[in-house]
Parts: sequence; structure tokens; C-alpha cells
Amino acid sequence: MTTEAVLAERAAIDEAIEGRTYCDVLAENAERYADQSALSWKDGSVWRSMTWKEYRERAAEAATGLRALGIGRGDFVAIMACNRPEHLIADLGAMHAGATPVSLYNTLAPEQIAYIAGHCEARVAVVEDREYMERWEKVKADLPRLERVIMLRDLEDFADYEWVSSWDDLLAAGREALAAPGGREAFEAARTEVKPEDLVTLVYTSGTTGPPKGVMITHRNMLWTAASLDRTGAYPGGMRAVSYLPLAHVLERLATHYLSMSKAAHVHLCDDVLRIFEIMPEVRPQAFAGVPRVARSAAPPWRRGSRPPAWSAKASRSPSGSGSSAACSTGSSTRRSAARSASTRAG
Repeated sequence: MTTEAVLAERAAIDEAIEGRTYCDVLAENAERYADQSALSWKDGSVWRSMTWKEYRERAAEAATGLRALGIGRGDFVAIMACNRPEHLIADLGAMHAGATPVSLYNTLAPEQIAYIAGHCEARVAVVEDREYMERWEKVKADLPRLERVIMLRDLEDFADYEWVSSWDDLLAAGREALAAPGGREAFEAARTEVKPEDLVTLVYTSGTTGPPKGVMITHRNMLWTAASLDRTGAYPGGMRAVSYLPLAHVLERLATHYLSMSKAAHVHLCDDVLRIFEIMPEVRPQAFAGVPRVARSAAPPWRRGSRPPAWSAKASRSPSGSGSSAACSTGSSTRRSAARSASTRAG
């Protein structure tokens, strides 16, 4: 691909995302695809779903509830929960309030939680349940900026703590404020104050080579990267996707949060990574973000290093050409080259 062609692709992406934020993307999806499913999750053995219109309304309630707590521009909201609707709603609620969401790995020890929450000076933390809350409780005294912890469930175990409240109460407060005179207008005005140069998230590195480092990623960064990936032609609008890797991981955030919003995808949430191979056949995703360890777990034993069975060579030479090939096409070589070149720009 020539330099001129690469520059032309970059210019086209620049033009496509100019002035936009993910607040705009969510608003457009809620209008254009109001009754289409945005999120699905398992409730026992039954799939539940939320439409794009409902998704944005819950985000508006969360944002307005957070603003009632004094959360706004320049603040950070920590989130420690599995891949469930509330995690994404809290993320978007913080974003629409003008704050920055920060997802933490669910496996972090108390001292690691204290480091990250202290480093970003999180004022609010959204925590899933008692197991996670017990770790936050141990370090609360070391986090002078942390004013409130919002629990998705198990609040009754911490009902005597003035600094702990429930997720349901947050949404109820937001819903009431939205219904009040001027409430909806105030929400819409606040979300237009979010700019492309504002942080869409703060992602912390693993800390294997030293203390975790907070990587600042703007709306423009993510919109640009999602648009460049879209130019491979591999991601159809409204595609089915599965979210199972930790949302503290930038790959998962890009694939099933930001790119999926850009493509108005239907994301199926898997709350336990060990259930991914149970959920995959049910969902049959058109796009799937994976890491080598997951691919290795899914491979048959002979692909992990042992001798292939006698039938494997015959199966791979199916006359129809379909056989058991794992290869797939993601668009023309020109598009792939453009995306590879564009990815180095990161907005």
C-alpha cells in the first residue's frame, strides 16, 4: 500500500470521527436501533436482554445519580465487577457525568486496589458484592478521596456504613432527577460537554515490571481505533459478540465495549470466563476477541503439541474446501494494510 493511500485512509477516518464522542454514539444507537438488543446476559439458564433505548436510559439514570453525589468533570469512578450489564452501565454513567471510569481486575488484592484507587484518586467505587467489598473495606482508611462505595448486591451486610449505598438507590435517585422539571435537559446538556479529547477510560497495566501505570485513553483514541478496525471489513453492523475477558483489559474494552458500540453490536455477557465454551455455541458470535491461553484451551489435544490423530490429515483435505479449516477472511489486503498502518497512530 502506498504512502498516499495510507494518508488518504487516515484522513477519511479523521473526518468520520471529527467532534464525536461515545456519548454521541450511544445516543445515535438509542435512536436508530431503539428496540434492538444491545446487551444480553444469563439469568440462571435464561437469557435476558436490554435494548439500545433501555441501555441509554439506564446510563442516563446512573450518570444523573452520580452527578447528585457530586461526581463530575475530572473525577474518577472505580468499577470492580464481572462482565454484567451494571458494569457497562456504570462505565457509561461515569462517562456521561463527565468523569472517567476505571475498571479494576476482580482478582486484585487489597493493597493493589488501594494503589490503583489511590493513584487515580477515585471518589466513588462501584463494587459487585460482599467478596469484593471486603477487600475495599480493608483499605478504605488508606483512600481519603474515596467518598462512597456503591454495591450491586449484598448491601445488607454493610448497611451500617454511611459511606456504602446500593446500585438500585443510585438509579432511583437518577430516575427521580431525570423526571423532575429540567432534569432531562440537564442530562443532555451535561453529555454534550464531554469532548473528544476527554478521557474515555483509564486502563492500568498489569504491574509485572513495576507499579501499574495508568494509560490515559481519550474518546478520539478509541473512536479512531474502532474506525480503523472497521475498515478491515470483518465486523458487520449489529454483529453478535461475547464479552468474557476482564473489562479491565484493554482488548476486551475495545472489542466488546467501544467497537461494539460503534457497530451497534449485540453483546452477550459472560460473567465467568470458565463458562465461555458453554456460551459460545449458544451465541455463535460473528466476532470473538481471544488471547492465546483461551485458544489453547479450545484446541484439541493434538493441536497442543501431541501427535495428530490419523483422521486429521484426511479431514483437512475436504473436497469441498470447507473441511476443518480455522482460517477466515477479514477483507482485502489493502484494507488490512491500512488498518495495520493506522493502528500505530492511535488517534
